Amino acid sequence: MLYILIVLAIVFISSLNLVDAGNCEVCVKVVETVVNRVEKKTETSIEAELQNFCDSATGKEQKLCYYIDTVKRDISKPVIAGVPAIKICERIAKKDSQVCELSYPVERTLKGLDLNTFKVGELKQLLRDRGAECRGCSEKAEFIEKVKEVAHEEL
Repeated sequence: MLYILIVLAIVFISSLNLVDAGNCEVCVKVVETVVNRVEKKTETSIEAELQNFCDSATGKEQKLCYYIDTVKRDISKPVIAGVPAIKICERIAKKDSQVCELSYPVERTLKGLDLNTFKVGELKQLLRDRGAECRGCSEKAEFIEKVKEVAHEEL
């Protein structure tokens, strides 16, 4: 009987949607940035600053703003109560798990790497990560040249 209870407890605990702090890095950064910008912590000032942040956001932050647009009150109330950003993001993730699925790209250094071994899609991603694109490129060699041009300091 005790064995069955232990198994049920393990199954229950593993079924909980526990969020790892590393998985919510974009959300945590946005919440902390907004909180640090607000002088007087009221619901309206926090929500207004969140809207200001979202109006100028790009990339992952912009995508997060899309996800949290309807739950701004779920951010402002806990901020006033002093709840840490990671806990706020965990609560929001219970309503929309996409909030904590966003993450920043891992910076890859190109030093010592042979660009000829990369696939074209990987070369395109390297360019996007550095804010560039190769217009008119159709051959792998053209993409490699563009990466070398953009990331010459890293090579």
